This record gives sequence, C-alpha cells and structure tokens, in this order.
Amino acid sequence: MNLVGWNALMSSYSQQGDKDSVVELFSSMKYRGLAPHGYTFLSIMTAFCNAGFARKAKKFH
Repeated sequence: MNLVGWNALMSSYSQQGDKDSVVELFSSMKYRGLAPHGYTFLSIMTAFCNAGFARKAKKFH
C-alpha cells in the first residue's frame, strides 16, 4: 500500500475520533519506511481533536 492508502485509512479513523488506531497506523507506516505527509499529520491532529485530546496532538508535530 502506498502513502495515499495509509492516509485514507488514517483519515477514516480520525473522523471517528479513533486516535489509538490512527497512532497505530502512523507507527506501522513509519516502520515500513514511509515518510509522513502533511495529510498524515492532519489526520493525526483531527483524530486527537475529535477524541477531545487536542493538546496531546502537539507531540506529533
């Protein structure tokens, strides 16, 4: 799967506020050698904000 696929999965989870799944996907993506993209970070921030943890999203910046 390419970066677009990873970002699509992360975006889907982030809309539901499933920050744990987004973080897991982010870790898996980095483990496989894919570099994060602006949309990747947007998905992470969206997930944390939707889950009510906006301040914790800063560590991924």
